[in-house]
Amino acid sequence: MKFRHWLVGLGVALLLGAAALVMARGAGAQEGGADPGRLGILERVAAKLGIEVETLRDAFKDARLDQIDEALAEGRINEEHAEKARERIEQGKPPLGVARARALHHARHAIVESAASAMGMTPDELRAELKSGASISSVAAERGVSIEDVKAQIISDAETKLADLVAEGRIDQARADDALARLTERIDQIVERSRP
Repeated sequence: MKFRHWLVGLGVALLLGAAALVMARGAGAQEGGADPGRLGILERVAAKLGIEVETLRDAFKDARLDQIDEALAEGRINEEHAEKARERIEQGKPPLGVARARALHHARHAIVESAASAMGMTPDELRAELKSGASISSVAAERGVSIEDVKAQIISDAETKLADLVAEGRIDQARADDALARLTERIDQIVERSRP
């Protein structure tokens, strides 16, 4: 029963997260930002409901704030996490889960690109190998490349990218150091895993 509740909650969270991304991008489009087409889905949903787009945005925002209050009341998050989540909502940013999923997706692509470069192959070639059940380590062995060299390349490239993010002001140095430490700690698992 608890698993079913958790699954339903996850589905709702993902739906709200996707809507939040659409809303955040849509807001940027209204202000002369990147893609005006992003607002289209909100306009269509609002029209079907017979309400204004702003009313729909407010409803999503209120629903997300309610979720935070419920999670806090049930002890699933603490006050610090609740406050950070509320701040993100007020700023029109996606929920932390969405942001983390996006960061993980980019990290996986970066790892594949670095490993492929170290092994003298394209990222697409390596992805094809990984999709067939191979690991980075097994591909390196087949190609006669030292797995230590591959790991060193992955870590070096990550360090460079993190330094760029810090220089651009997108993350602070503490977060970059933490990410690099976690990568270094898990690098053996990453290269041995069948689908990183």
